[in-house]
Amino acid sequence: MKKGLGYFAIAFAAFALAACDSSTSNPADAGQAQVQTETGENQSDPGNDDNEDYSSSSFALPESSETTVPESAESTEPTSTESSDTPTSESSGTTPESAGTTTPSSTASTLTPLLDYELTQPFIDEGWRDECLKLLNEYRATEDLEPMTLADAEKQQCAIDQAAADMADNAAHGHFGDCGESAQNSGPNFSTSWRSNATGAVQYYEMAMWENEKAKVEQGITEYKQIGHYLNMKNSYSKVACGIAISADGKTGWFNMNFYY
Repeated sequence: MKKGLGYFAIAFAAFALAACDSSTSNPADAGQAQVQTETGENQSDPGNDDNEDYSSSSFALPESSETTVPESAESTEPTSTESSDTPTSESSGTTPESAGTTTPSSTASTLTPLLDYELTQPFIDEGWRDECLKLLNEYRATEDLEPMTLADAEKQQCAIDQAAADMADNAAHGHFGDCGESAQNSGPNFSTSWRSNATGAVQYYEMAMWENEKAKVEQGITEYKQIGHYLNMKNSYSKVACGIAISADGKTGWFNMNFYY
């Protein structure tokens, strides 16, 4: 695992994290790190996040989430994560060792059918959304947190449409809140050649969002700008919607992970 963490620290340098939430004044500026916490703190600068391990991912925090860092951090806004569209993000897409806990009983035991749009996209593989939920709940289980369930099909489709709109505008969290979500993690503009399918992309992002940022929390970092993805994933939400949109030429993808109470 030490080798994996070192590798990801280097590989993830090609990405940028940004945060925005339902109370953010201008979600369209969340390309770098737009965060709005209970204290009203707001930071934004799309596309220029120069935090050590991140350069293009973003997250949005919900207005009322309560999470501690390490035991006092509060994430009350959605989080989104942006990813680079270059193959520099070539990191292993395998499930992180820390996520090896037993899948909660609430996790779907059968593959969730692909939505109509997804059936037309070769990059979108069967069961990727179940993997999105499964990994999330495995991570939550490591901290004895209640598992989430998948939001309904309407919210899943909305997450796809929202990701497509963000991609068209090239603005992380540019349409945050359109799906009624309280928080959002986003992986923008990733190259589809970087991973073989949606499952691989989700495995990488969730590992980076949770493990890399939890490590920062353990180092005493409390700035949402740097740990918002992790805070959103561990917050007291009950449902999640995972949506991926693919560009017309099939070369670029955009991943949004929306959280609901």
